[in-house]
Amino acid sequence: MPSSFFNFKQFKIKQEQSAMKVSTDGILLGAWASLGKGGKVALDIGTGTGILSLMLAQRFSDLQIEALEIDEAAAKEANGNVNNSPWPGRIRVIHTSLQSFQFETNYDLIICNPPFYSGEKKSKIKSRAFARHQANLPLSYLMEFAKSALFPTGKLSMILPYAQRKDAISYAQKQNMKLSREKLIRYTSSKEISRVLLEFGQESVSKFVSETMTIQYKGSNRYTEDFIQLTRDFYAFMD
Repeated sequence: MPSSFFNFKQFKIKQEQSAMKVSTDGILLGAWASLGKGGKVALDIGTGTGILSLMLAQRFSDLQIEALEIDEAAAKEANGNVNNSPWPGRIRVIHTSLQSFQFETNYDLIICNPPFYSGEKKSKIKSRAFARHQANLPLSYLMEFAKSALFPTGKLSMILPYAQRKDAISYAQKQNMKLSREKLIRYTSSKEISRVLLEFGQESVSKFVSETMTIQYKGSNRYTEDFIQLTRDFYAFMD
C-alpha cells in the first residue's frame, strides 16, 4: 500500500483521496518539462495530488499555475497540498474536466500526465480506472485543446508509454504542432524503453533533441547519475 504522505525536499504530498498516487512518471515529467524565456502562466491538466503544479512552482519562481482535476475528492486534496506548500498564492486548483474548462488566458506551458489505457481492461477501483483510461481524455482532444490554449511560443509536455509515441506525434501533426524534445526512459539497462517524455510546440524546430535515460543500474538499487541529476532537487533522500 502506498503511504498516505510523500515527503519531498520542499513540500509534502498527501495522497489519500487521489486515484493516482505519487509515481516516478510524474516526478520525471515535473523535473523535465521546460518553460520558455519569460513564461508566466502554466496549466496542469489532471493534477491529481497536485504534484506537477508544486514541482513547477518550485522550479520557476514567477510562474502562475492553474491545475485542473475532474475528481472532487482529489481536487480538495490537491488544494490542501497547495495550501500547505510554500507557494499557495501561485497555484489555483479548479474542480472541472478539461472538456468543460473555459480558459481565460493562453498558456506558456501545458503539462499533463495523461490517462494511457485504451483497451477494455481497467482497474477494479473505479476512481483509478477513470483516472487512467484514455476514453476520459483522448490524446487527440488533448492536442486539439493545446493548440487553441497555448501561446504561439508555448509548449505541451507529457509522459506516455513508449508504444503511444507515434500516435501522439500523429495527433500533434494534425494540429500543426511539432515534436521539439523527447527523453526515452528505461527502468534498467536490461529492460526495453517503456516511457517517453515528449515536448510539442507550434514553432519551427531548429534542432530536435532526443535523449535516452536509464533510471537504475541492472541488478542494483542504485540510481543512475542521469536520474539523480534530473530529480535531486525533489527527492528528500537524494543529496
